This record gives sequence, C-alpha cells and structure tokens, in this order.
Amino acid sequence: MIIATHQAEKCLNDLHRNSSPWFASERIEIIKRHMEAFAQRDQKVAALEAEIESERDANSVLTEEIEALQDEIDLKRACIKGMGERAETLHKDLTFTQEWFATRFERLKDLARTLPEPKQTEFFSILANGKGDPTEPPSYALQMTLLRHDLDRLAGEIEKLHRGEFICRKCGLRKNADRSTSEPDF
Repeated sequence: MIIATHQAEKCLNDLHRNSSPWFASERIEIIKRHMEAFAQRDQKVAALEAEIESERDANSVLTEEIEALQDEIDLKRACIKGMGERAETLHKDLTFTQEWFATRFERLKDLARTLPEPKQTEFFSILANGKGDPTEPPSYALQMTLLRHDLDRLAGEIEKLHRGEFICRKCGLRKNADRSTSEPDF
C-alpha cells in the first residue's frame, strides 16, 4: 500500500509539470482524494494485521491451554484405569477372603455343634466377643483397642477445646467459649 501511495505522488508531480492549469488542478484534487483514501486504507490494513496477529497470539495461548488440559485428561484417564484395575484386584481379594473365612467358620460351627452345651456357649462367645466369659479380664489386644478408642475420643475433645467449643455436662448443649476466658463454665 505504501508503494501505491508513492506512485500516486509521482503521478501527481508528473501531472503538475505536464498539464494545463485547469485540467491539472482537477486531476490533482482527484489524485489527492485517492491518496487520502489509500492512506486510510493503509491504516485499516495495518489495524487489521495487528488484530490478526493478536488473534494468532490468543489462539496460540488457547492452543497451549487446550494441550495442557488434554494432557491432564490423559493423566486422569490413566489414573482412572489404574484405580479400576486396583478396585478389581481388591474385589477379587475380598471375595477370596470372604470365601476363605466362610468356609472356616462353617467348619468351626459344625465342630462346635458336637461340643457339650457349656463349651458351645463359650466357643460362640469367643467368636463373637473375643472372650469366653463376661467376667474374664480383657486381653492385651482388647485393652489396646479400648485405649486407642479413648485416645481418639480425647483428641477430638482437645481439638474442640482449642476451637473454643464446649459441651455443657449439665444440659448437654454446645457452647462457644469466649477466647478471653481461660475456663469454660461447666
């Protein structure tokens, strides 16, 4: 477009030198209008080229984002496939374990039926509760289980105390303690 403007100026100079004043002035005005139109068109073309370039940049950014999302989707699909395979393996293991224990418990039940009544009761109590007699002291494993349960319960209560939440021992309602007081009013 700049070449066309340069050619129009050259043509204008040639006409100015070689034509009559009346005809030349009319031609000069026409050429000036054409030159202005060419200049406006050059500006529009430059603006459009800049817009196209910015669109290309935006498209390249979008393309990169799409590729990143596609990679993330592929990773998620691979994870889902792996988790599906792991779930299938766990299901097979669970089925095997259930069948294994079912077989053994069925045989133990059949064996227990042959025992005399007091031994049957003790046997089934051991299977259900872990001890044969309610007055029997708890085993070491049972004591550890009870202590772990108490520890978890107390850790939850300590966390509530740190957050400032208290449960009134009289009425059982939850109260929020003011942080300025050091003792809850129980």
